[in-house]
Amino acid sequence: MPRTGAWIPRRRAIYLAAGLILLLVGGGTAAVGTLLFSGQARADRPIADLVPETPPDVPGQWGTHYVDTTAQRSEWGLEGQATRTWTHPEGTTVRVTVGRFGSPVSASLAFARTNPRQRTEEASGEKIGEYDAIFDERPQHLPTNHDGVQHFCGQLLDKPGICDTRWLLLRHGQYLVEIVVVNGASPDGSLPVWVQSLAETVHRTICARAPQVG
Repeated sequence: MPRTGAWIPRRRAIYLAAGLILLLVGGGTAAVGTLLFSGQARADRPIADLVPETPPDVPGQWGTHYVDTTAQRSEWGLEGQATRTWTHPEGTTVRVTVGRFGSPVSASLAFARTNPRQRTEEASGEKIGEYDAIFDERPQHLPTNHDGVQHFCGQLLDKPGICDTRWLLLRHGQYLVEIVVVNGASPDGSLPVWVQSLAETVHRTICARAPQVG
């Protein structure tokens, strides 16, 4: 005859032990994450105030620019997002997006998952959409004032070797910054100075001291 009465308490004990182990592991992981990212948190600010107001420093009259505070992607820990877009008469489009996460830990996890290849596939339903290739690149003069940086290039089918679309991704504590430049290739393939300037403007705004209350 099966020893049902003895097995039930034993099974409960096993479940309880497993739950305690998971709790300890989860708590330890959170503690390690907090320790690794300690000191990176920036002051919380209205998200729309963090995108630059001045258009890129490129000759010519930039078209209508606006701010969109509707979150465009579903990310765990994302609390708010703002995007400003500019268009240039010569066909260049610049989009700056700043997202605020609940902590530097959740921002770091989202930053590690950021991949324009995947988003292009999701948007187009094809392998890489209109691009012949999307590749990692570390051009000269990448911004250095950050907690993480990635740079990707999109190469069009009829423009081999040209970085037609750039994705510059930066993390500042709990904030992620994405600067996308379409049809803004530089002659020598380096990161344009005005893109660096945009990144520096966002950095200064995010890292500025919070205003004193009272």
